Amino acid sequence: MHAVRKAALFLSLVAAMWSVLPGAANAAEPIKAGSITSSPPFISYESDGKTLHGIIVDLAAAMSKHMGREIVFEQMPFSGLLPALQAGRIDAIFSIMNDTPARQKLVDFVDFFNMGSTLLIRAGNPDHVVGMDASFCGKTVATVRGSLQIAIAEKASAQCTSAGKQAIKINQYATPAEGRLQVQTGNAAGFFGNTPILAY
Repeated sequence: MHAVRKAALFLSLVAAMWSVLPGAANAAEPIKAGSITSSPPFISYESDGKTLHGIIVDLAAAMSKHMGREIVFEQMPFSGLLPALQAGRIDAIFSIMNDTPARQKLVDFVDFFNMGSTLLIRAGNPDHVVGMDASFCGKTVATVRGSLQIAIAEKASAQCTSAGKQAIKINQYATPAEGRLQVQTGNAAGFFGNTPILAY
């Protein structure tokens, strides 16, 4: 599979600010951090299936040491992260998430990374796609449920129908691994996701 065309997107570590300040209320209690745990190189399980590692895990360890508070990861699907934070089931989100005006109305962001989106396609490009554009009209793309890539794909699909072509079928999955599998099995012409995760 090949990675083609990147769109600039800001990716962020989201945090409820009160929960990460030293000396905050309940300082003795661990900070519950929600995250998807299948996004290497940012966060994933080692071969033992129990130990988390990656960029986000290292960042959390450094923050934990600085604040003197334990950070405990709670696994959940990407689409469930914001609802869980708003409902108080977790204290913070430690994940790659686009910092958008709509999301800023719901939570505070601590931006720590800037990267793009990539379209992963099948080897040999049998579907003849060159990006999330007119070449994808009438084809199926896999995305992660709740991701910003959905809006980009929807915009491209609207352009297809405006031009009298078939819409893009956008299938959403809980994890990047599930999306990649759809491409590998031929159920999707491409998976539209975050560049480092797809390139890893």
